[in-house]
Amino acid sequence: MLTFAFANMEGEVISEKYVLEYGTDCLEMHVGAIVPAERVIIVDDLVATGGTLCAAIRLLGMCFNSSLCIQTNS
Repeated sequence: MLTFAFANMEGEVISEKYVLEYGTDCLEMHVGAIVPAERVIIVDDLVATGGTLCAAIRLLGMCFNSSLCIQTNS
């Protein structure tokens, strides 16, 4: 699954706004980019406020209209 910030993607997309340390941003993803039972990995290379990560998780929740189970390795 690819999500983009400020991508202005063509076709039908869903989007999720999120808060940064000094402002806001928005992720977009194509509708149908993932299907039920498909495994998805989210990689956030810089987790400062967690806003991008949370927005990606909410986008996935919108795709399946369900809550998600998150596993972390710390």
